[in-house]
Amino acid sequence: MGWLGCWITLGLAGTGGSDVVAEKAIEAAPTEVSDYLSRLDQVAAVFPEDCAEDWIVGPALRAPDATGEVVVRAALLKRRLTFTYGEMIPGRIVDLDYQGDKGFVTRFELSAPEGVDPADAARTHVVMTTFLSPPEWPLKKYFERKVHPAWVDCQRRTLEGLARQFGS
Repeated sequence: MGWLGCWITLGLAGTGGSDVVAEKAIEAAPTEVSDYLSRLDQVAAVFPEDCAEDWIVGPALRAPDATGEVVVRAALLKRRLTFTYGEMIPGRIVDLDYQGDKGFVTRFELSAPEGVDPADAARTHVVMTTFLSPPEWPLKKYFERKVHPAWVDCQRRTLEGLARQFGS
């Protein structure tokens, strides 16, 4: 990775004003979706290969004990990160915690349609958010013009992959 990639990876860690958000309705109950996302081999199956590749999943596959490594890509950004599950609330929240000083959190927030009891829901609204901080100058514009849109597209396609697992 050249100097540009190093600056990008250093500037993306943390939380802040450039969170990446995608959302999609999925034809499955919130508990079914969170159960599916609680297995790392299944999580790996829904991410597009050009966004997340070379998954190495530890011996435990199911949350909360599962851990692994993955190479994450968006535009020129490329980094190998260790990850584990963070916060898990069945039927509501599944967090993937990419660890280290270059890490971040990706949250899948699940909700039933308004006015429908989650236990009775046949559809789930999924909001996938990755909490990021943009790099400072001189790379801020590159992040805004290239990395952020590429990351949004990756998350949009990840949710399409998740929806396909449930036939939607």
